[in-house]
Amino acid sequence: CLLCTNCIKNCQNDSPNFSIIMPGKEILDKNRFSIFESYFIIALFGLAFLLSENGTQLVRLLTKNLSLSWPLLRTSDFIISILFFTGIFTLFAIICSKILKIKFRTVAKEIGYIYLPLAFFIMFFTITFGYLRSLLPFDENTIMRFKYFFLALGGIWSIFLIKKFSLTKSKSIDNNIAKGVLVLFALFILLLWSGVIISDPLKIVPKTD
Repeated sequence: CLLCTNCIKNCQNDSPNFSIIMPGKEILDKNRFSIFESYFIIALFGLAFLLSENGTQLVRLLTKNLSLSWPLLRTSDFIISILFFTGIFTLFAIICSKILKIKFRTVAKEIGYIYLPLAFFIMFFTITFGYLRSLLPFDENTIMRFKYFFLALGGIWSIFLIKKFSLTKSKSIDNNIAKGVLVLFALFILLLWSGVIISDPLKIVPKTD
């Protein structure tokens, strides 16, 4: 939409209108879902992972013994990182499809969108505080608090969508179990970023000279 409002001017039935809707309503309505877009959303976690220093250091543990040129090394970083997150997502989608007894493609096409708020806020603070840090009047501790805030905001929003999202038409125990599996994936992302990527309080990332 270009917000030209021509649809309002030309409609003879007074159908178009501007209104306030609940954030994420288009996700809950499952408007034009695509399995490619669903996987693209998950791939954003892999991209954000690599845009962090700690994420890159962890991926390099797998390729440290390989003599790769810089372009090949960076390419392998992206491939490994994106495959890691999409692979875990695929595993969770398979588990959900088995629980709900529906096709894997149907599950994978829909559930990726649930994590869009979380992916958005992670990408937001990764790019904002990564590339614009020198222009911002904040010290490292303040920036870290901002990152945790946006991470929590995205996580709460995604978990809220999981609660409201309809995986099947029936409200069965299996449906609730599948939603629990989806929450586990969200918690995995939250724990990874809060425990390793943002500040590495657990000292998981090896220090380099």
